[in-house]
Amino acid sequence: MYFTTSEVDNDIESVLNGSRLDKEDGYFYPTGRCATFLTIYILYDKNGYISTMKEKLSLYPLQLSAKLMMYHIDKINDKEDFGRAVSRGDVLFYHSTLESALDHFLQAIFAFNQCFFPSRKRTAQFIESFKHKPKNCTERLLKVVELGSQPGTLSQSYEEWVVLCDE
Repeated sequence: MYFTTSEVDNDIESVLNGSRLDKEDGYFYPTGRCATFLTIYILYDKNGYISTMKEKLSLYPLQLSAKLMMYHIDKINDKEDFGRAVSRGDVLFYHSTLESALDHFLQAIFAFNQCFFPSRKRTAQFIESFKHKPKNCTERLLKVVELGSQPGTLSQSYEEWVVLCDE
């Protein structure tokens, strides 16, 4: 990895203090940098910087958890867009709306479980390890996506989504 410690310190601090709550540039999750440091396998750490960072990040800030949950929970269910997509049977619009909603749902559930959201990779594995989650969360998320693939089942998909989010 190539970076200056001052850049990383500023970057990590802006995440931990809750200044960067959403993904950036359409794909980068600021909490992902924190997740990377926690899981990185250190080959060489001359000054102990990475080890120190891992230790700093080992305690998830409660304030960050609260900020992330409040920010993302409000965005989980865009009733207007979901309603238009379902009423029109518009699968592609539904998927666009669901994509955004899923993103907020995942970031909220990760924050609730005080786990830095790394990215969409291996999301199901993380969810399965969480103590706090809706019952059968992964299976139900997959069902929402599956039912959202056909115009005739969009309403069922959305009904399941609403119940899942309410839990």
